[in-house]
Amino acid sequence: MITMTIHEAAETLAAELSGFKWFVSLGVGNPNGIQTIYVYVKSLRHPQLAGLRDGYQGFPVVIENTGVVRPANSSF
Repeated sequence: MITMTIHEAAETLAAELSGFKWFVSLGVGNPNGIQTIYVYVKSLRHPQLAGLRDGYQGFPVVIENTGVVRPANSSF
């Protein structure tokens, strides 16, 4: 049973993950009509991610390995 909106769940999860150096960002989407949380990380090798593969607060979670994010041009 979903007890919060996807945006509330995303904000809560972002707060939980924000202290980890491997965490990059978090977003929400609606692929094929299914509200989904997207977690962007520098690496997939973290035990905290294992539990998210089953979802978070009733919403599916997709974990994307972005690697280290750097500006494309140093003049930014």
